[in-house]
Amino acid sequence: MNRTAKNNRSAWIRGCFATMALLFGLFSFPAETIPAGRSIGISLLQNLDFGSLGVATTSGTATVDANGIKTVSAGILDLGGVALPAVFQVTGEKNVVFTITLPASATINPTAGAGVLLTDFQSSPSLTGIFDNTGKATVTVGATINLSPGMPESTYSGPFDIQVSY
Repeated sequence: MNRTAKNNRSAWIRGCFATMALLFGLFSFPAETIPAGRSIGISLLQNLDFGSLGVATTSGTATVDANGIKTVSAGILDLGGVALPAVFQVTGEKNVVFTITLPASATINPTAGAGVLLTDFQSSPSLTGIFDNTGKATVTVGATINLSPGMPESTYSGPFDIQVSY
């Protein structure tokens, strides 16, 4: 085989390898790098709302997921009302990935009684998102509320904080 044919074959093999690597994700291209000092903003548009709940004779939980679907465990009475996830508007650099940090727990204050504990937070998007071409994104967040006997029938709704960063 002459030198030109050998070089052409080597180039062809390298091209095949590069194509396969791209197809199978062996190479990755990082999201746009954000210089230090760039800002990111967050605004609460809607509180997390469990609707009206009551407690029977045993402790239990109610969950509103990031899509607004409510489920209640034994011991909890679903007394109606609309279940809504919390909704946050996030603003930052267009077409850039951001990270969502959810709290381990938080407390909300019902319309009657003392504050109650929220746990098991979940978000949509889940833990990372990407700003659209205008630099905006919407994050919805659900959680689980923990209720005990003796707690009043009440509407359980309230704000809490999440963090977003690049």
